[in-house]
Amino acid sequence: MQTNPMGSDRNMTDDKFEFTNALQFDQQQYVELNGITTGKWRPVLITGSTLAGILMLFWSYTIILGIVVLAVTCLLVFAPQFLLGNEAWRYWENPLNQQEIFYGISDQGLSFETDGAEAKIVWTRKCVWEERGDLLRISSVNFPTCWFYISGLKQAGIHDQVMDKCRRYGKQFKSK
Repeated sequence: MQTNPMGSDRNMTDDKFEFTNALQFDQQQYVELNGITTGKWRPVLITGSTLAGILMLFWSYTIILGIVVLAVTCLLVFAPQFLLGNEAWRYWENPLNQQEIFYGISDQGLSFETDGAEAKIVWTRKCVWEERGDLLRISSVNFPTCWFYISGLKQAGIHDQVMDKCRRYGKQFKSK
């Protein structure tokens, strides 16, 4: 991930705040942040589907299905961008994902800006938020997911205000 060398923009008076950071993800980072089959479950899923595919090869009625399962597993391991619908494919399908993206947050709402796209959303629109390591993820329906460095928000002195807005207008994502 690359951050904007200019740092963050910050204006604060009373409850008003504004913060911008720029991020650019490569395919691996994008998949790790957005994928559901990453981390500790990925090896388990790969191993399980490989074993299931091999076992299917021993029964005449499931040989073709076993070959398909093994082929999909190989694609998932060696060339995930060719499997339709997964996060690696989404990364390459949308050219906006491969650019530097400016994510903004203010007392009014969220903003997303890159070459060829610009969007803003107000806080009263429901959102889901979660913390992933040092990143705060805020997403809403029909709006691009916004990512912010928590350390950058704390350094700008607006972390508590942002979290108050997230708790007030959104729900915390719970993966368990």
